[in-house]
Amino acid sequence: MSPRPAGRPLALALLFAAVLAAAGCPGDGPGGETDGGPSGDSDGAEVRRVEVDLYFPGPGGRLWPEARELPAIEEPDAAVLQLVNELLAGPTEERFYRPLPESVRVTGVHLDASAVAYVELESPEAPERLPWGSLHERLAAYSLVDTVLLNLPQIEGVVLMWNGQQRESFAGHLDTTRPLTLDRRLLARG
Repeated sequence: MSPRPAGRPLALALLFAAVLAAAGCPGDGPGGETDGGPSGDSDGAEVRRVEVDLYFPGPGGRLWPEARELPAIEEPDAAVLQLVNELLAGPTEERFYRPLPESVRVTGVHLDASAVAYVELESPEAPERLPWGSLHERLAAYSLVDTVLLNLPQIEGVVLMWNGQQRESFAGHLDTTRPLTLDRRLLARG
């Protein structure tokens, strides 16, 4: 498998812009939208859907894309929350694994003025007590970061918070004191 084609992030950006502009009006949408027929919410309104790739740790110590179809969300912070929740729910393919243990939850997301997403993770355990080495720590962090940034190009970086604090590191190998940006080096190729 290869990383997301360059056109999909643009299509997602256009979809979010179209959703904002059209305020949910039916009609032809940009390329990221799927055409699986209308699906309704409780009011009977059509729900737009978009295909995204979630990047899970897998074979070869790489991040592998797994396609999902999700409801389109117009607010960027809510879209980040949806992506991270889907990622933490785990993969459907057996060869991939969760980036973080099941005990880890996302409790909130907020964006600052420079389009940095602050992702609030919560767990009963401190991250340094989790069993991971340097590669696992990088895969866990960049699974979240690359999933957000490759699907939502309007987001410039991701800050990972743990139990309400921005930590120096999760396990001592990766500096998490600054916003993390897209890192394609861990993405699986072909």
